[in-house]
Amino acid sequence: DYEENNYAAYLSLSKEWSDWSLSAGIRTEYTDAIGTLSNDPDPNAFDYFEIFPTSSITHRFNDSHSLGLSYSRRIERPTYSNLNPFKFFFNDNAFVSGNPNLLPALTELTTLSYTVNNAYTFELYYRNAKSTFSELSFQDNELNKIIYRPSNLNQVVDYGFDFILYKPFTNNWTAYIVTSIFHDEIEFFAAQTDNSLQTNERWSFYGNAINYFTFLKDQSLTAHLSFLYISPYLEGSAEVSERTQIDIGLKKSFDQGKWILSLSANDILQGSDFTVKNDYLDQDNQYYARFDNRWVRLGLRYNFGNTRLSSNEGIKELEERDRLNKNN
Repeated sequence: DYEENNYAAYLSLSKEWSDWSLSAGIRTEYTDAIGTLSNDPDPNAFDYFEIFPTSSITHRFNDSHSLGLSYSRRIERPTYSNLNPFKFFFNDNAFVSGNPNLLPALTELTTLSYTVNNAYTFELYYRNAKSTFSELSFQDNELNKIIYRPSNLNQVVDYGFDFILYKPFTNNWTAYIVTSIFHDEIEFFAAQTDNSLQTNERWSFYGNAINYFTFLKDQSLTAHLSFLYISPYLEGSAEVSERTQIDIGLKKSFDQGKWILSLSANDILQGSDFTVKNDYLDQDNQYYARFDNRWVRLGLRYNFGNTRLSSNEGIKELEERDRLNKNN
């Protein structure tokens, strides 16, 4: 059984003048929570009071160039599924279990961004997170078991440079590109060994390029080609191997869009599989994650009614519903 009460107050302001815009806000929060287990008569209770400021300032040099600086301090609460100590067994020697002792994570983020022609964005960022949670593996060498448990990391510091591009290069070709070069430094406790503080750090790269094409005079033939590459990176106490993914697709419409014929292929080279490895002190384990991502799909669709009508639907996201549905 778990009960949580949140009490919060907000204050925000914004101002624009000449070529400048400023926004700032502050949120104060008091939370108390209590959880009880059916096999433990002692409740697990905690409370905290935190202040979360946010601010941003932007200067527009002209219609094509702008510079922005932002800062925020935010909280991320563990999902209810992560708090539930229920055990799910993968096999006789490995299982995942929730952690009722998880604490909320607090993150400070500072970002400096420069935008050109509303198409090119360059960003420098620095993030400092306390008690952020990650699923760690704990290797019991006496019982020959591996326990996967969401745990609070001591500290995560990462900084990097991002480049974002969204631009139509021609009337028939539009590209969306995201790249990031970043450095992670992660501190965690070796809970299964001697509870000593361990540190992992490394540089990593993320790149994703999606290209959209249109053909024929009536633009009834479209295509997309995407390429994703992620270099080795850190995840909690583990290092995750590199991965790649290439997707392609074609779509042809007939009879003013009433009929649509499509052909798509996902993860053509089957490069999205990866290895997760832990190697510190007396912990030495790894697993290979293979996903059923490689497929080819042929589709034919008929649209009833007026195909020229379109609608925009707003989707309201509820934080508590996300915490119930999210599985980390």
